[in-house]
Amino acid sequence: MATRQGGGGLILAFQSLAALLLQDAELHVQEWPFFSSARRGANIRSFLRVSAQPIPLACEVTRPAVALLMNETAARSVDFAEGFRPAARS
Repeated sequence: MATRQGGGGLILAFQSLAALLLQDAELHVQEWPFFSSARRGANIRSFLRVSAQPIPLACEVTRPAVALLMNETAARSVDFAEGFRPAARS
């Protein structure tokens, strides 16, 4: 999961990573951006699921294994590490 204000580069980065991962025939990949209904320039979240098994879910990632903050200004209004297991937070 990643958070960014504005978001164009974030979406492109996740789409590119998903396309690269899909070159491995043994991987299943889901990628999509999440836009809020807020004004232009609001925070955007993008999700990427990767698995060796088919992915039956099509919903927001609530327990991410990895989080990436693309704009530290967004950290003032968003807990980008929300949902991490306590051992994963450091």
